[in-house]
Amino acid sequence: RREAPSKMWLAMVVIVVVVLQIASTTGLFVYLNMSISQVRSQGVTEELKCLSLLNALDKDQDIPDQLAQLFGEPCIKLAEGIKAYISKVTENFISKQTFIEARTMPRTYNNSKFVGSVAQRPSAHLTLRDTNSQGFPPYHIPAPDLHQSCRHVVRTWANQSFGAHLHNMTLSNGKLRVPQDGRYYLYSQVYFRYPSPAASDGDQRSVSHQLVQCVYKKTSYPNPIQ
Repeated sequence: RREAPSKMWLAMVVIVVVVLQIASTTGLFVYLNMSISQVRSQGVTEELKCLSLLNALDKDQDIPDQLAQLFGEPCIKLAEGIKAYISKVTENFISKQTFIEARTMPRTYNNSKFVGSVAQRPSAHLTLRDTNSQGFPPYHIPAPDLHQSCRHVVRTWANQSFGAHLHNMTLSNGKLRVPQDGRYYLYSQVYFRYPSPAASDGDQRSVSHQLVQCVYKKTSYPNPIQ
């Protein structure tokens, strides 16, 4: 009879211990969840503060020392890391876009084919053809009215050669017309003329032109490098 109550007390003690263990485990789990949620909310708040700090600064402005002390080192490291990542992504994107635009840029040969949505500066790179459509050299008859160093007029050009293009300029009868004033880099053979002051805008008659300058560069090898 004494052994039966002792077994009952032992079972009750075991049950109480198990219940207390379950309760303590549950309470610890709830406490940890609350602590993690609080830390997360604080972390989000700190991240928002850091982002607001980064947004308030200019593009290339460094973080002042006063703000660095106010926000703390973790926030400053986060802001600097985000800033460096944004700069890296932006530079990579710009480089990629520039490469794609350079490859897909339309090779326009006259103003009628020029795409108006693509803003391009006036430029021209004309390369000579080896033969004309009849199979003869295109410049076998020099122009007598030109200087000795500029006796060959570029009337046709190899528009399929590498780098050859004609942007915002027109080429007619060997004359390259530049519609915009400005400073241009000149190379190879260029023969400059400008209309005489006596010619009016409405006068369509041919007027005399004055020679300004002739820039000429001749290579020592037969086939120039394009």
